[in-house]
Formats: sequence, C-alpha cells, structure tokens
Amino acid sequence: MDTPLSEPQREDVPAEIITATSYIAALLQRMVTERLLISVTPAGSNAAPLTSTVLQVLPNEGVFLLDDLFPQPPAQAIPSDIIVAAQFTGASLRFAAKVAAPQEETGLRLWRILLPESVEYRQARSDHRIAVFSLEIPVRLFLGEGVVLPGVLQDVCTQGIGVRVAKVNGLKRGKVYRCSIDHGDDESVEVEIEPTRVEKAEGELPLRLGLRLHDMSRHEQWQWQRFAVELERRLLRHQ
Repeated sequence: MDTPLSEPQREDVPAEIITATSYIAALLQRMVTERLLISVTPAGSNAAPLTSTVLQVLPNEGVFLLDDLFPQPPAQAIPSDIIVAAQFTGASLRFAAKVAAPQEETGLRLWRILLPESVEYRQARSDHRIAVFSLEIPVRLFLGEGVVLPGVLQDVCTQGIGVRVAKVNGLKRGKVYRCSIDHGDDESVEVEIEPTRVEKAEGELPLRLGLRLHDMSRHEQWQWQRFAVELERRLLRHQ
C-alpha cells in the first residue's frame, strides 16, 4: 500500500542560518519587492512589536532602510539593537540587527539599519509549492524496459513535485516509478514517485505532471525538506 509523505514535526528540519551577505541582501530585497510588513522589537524587550517595511537595500553601504516605526516610540525609547521578523509565503525569517541612525528625507523619518551578520530562515510546514521552472532543472522518469521520460522540474512541495513534459509516454496513474532530479554539477536526487494527474500547460513542454512522493522514511523526508530549502535559496541567487 502506498504511503504519502506525512507532515514532518517542527524539529525535523532546523532553521537555516544564512550568513552570506549576498543571500541576506536578496532576502531583504524580496521584502522590498513584496512590500512585506515586518515586526521590529527592541532586543531583550517584552514590549509589543512595532511595525515597519523595508524601503531600500544598500549592500555596498552595509545597510538597509526601514520606514518609520509604527506606532512611533518615544525618543528616549529608541532602541540601538532590534529583532526583525517577517513572514513570506511558505517561509519565515528572523534576525538581530543594529540601528545605525534615523534620517530625515522629505519630512519622513527613515531608519538606517546595519545588515545583519546572520539570518534565521525557516521554511513553513504547509504544503507550500516552490516554483522552480526558471532554474531549468532536468528530471528523468524511468518507466521500465529502458524507457526514460525527460522533463523539467516545475515546482516542489513537501508531498511531491510538478514536472513539465512533452508527452505522457505510457505513464500510468497509481504505478510507482523511479525519478532522478539533476539539480547541479554531477548532483542528483533520486526518489520514488506516483503520478496523480496530468494538466495542460503552455510552451514547448505542454503537459504538467503531478507526482506524489512515495513511501519515504522520516530521514528521507528530512533530506527532502533540506533539498527544497536549497532550491528556494538558489531562486534568490537567480533573481
């Protein structure tokens, strides 16, 4: 009997600690692009978090700009060390940072914040799909008797993958196949999958296969989660 991938417990996949400045700047730029509301709390304080948005990232200067905090803290309570937290679709992050100085621009008070040394990044535990088609990751489905169906990885989630193909080529729903994902130089991930659906798509690869991961151990689930996190980090570098 087939066993679908179950939802992992919170401790199965630890938060990724990102220290590369380029990755951190990319995450902050994503906040700008998506106009995320973030929470800002003075370090070591139990006070209610303040709300702000990231307006600009200046990696060459080692800072990013925050909009004025809301509600505005009294002058004597302006923190020098803060904790910033944000929630993306499918992921969250948290980091400590130092306030460089407020500055006035056209009557608005902005905050110059030093780029953090590290960011705690955690993928959400929902069935969030990570769209990776732009990374052009080759996929091979082994159908037996020497028949290989090539495709391109379209998306990844905790329970399966989406793959774009030119034709179905005898693939059968309910049958388990071996799948190889070639995601880097001489690097690949091999999993067992079960086709669940076929959908029409546009472009040179007009079919999208929905493929469910088959009968994974808890350790394999943990490894798969880390693989999904790495793909999302590659997306940030690719942007």
